[in-house]
Amino acid sequence: LKQTKRKAAQLCRQVAEALHDALAACADPVLQAAGVLSVTPAPHTGRLCVVLSAPPDVGATAVLTAAARASGHLRGEVARAINRRYAPELTFEAVEV
Repeated sequence: LKQTKRKAAQLCRQVAEALHDALAACADPVLQAAGVLSVTPAPHTGRLCVVLSAPPDVGATAVLTAAARASGHLRGEVARAINRRYAPELTFEAVEV
């Protein structure tokens, strides 16, 4: 059980790093302005909940809409960055900061 939690935490860190890089390289200025606050299993490592920061001038709704549009691309970037047979499904939440 301890190793399972450690592996889940390791995967979440890898996904957060990959998404940080993918958002920075994205052509969409809304996603470029967003940041990754956290990545957690939801409820397991096959589906991850990604919490994005949304600048007040952009808004959480705009960030969520842009993330939903780019979710396939972002999942592909995550798949390239991690060494797993299947890339986890990503769900997004946004928080204005």
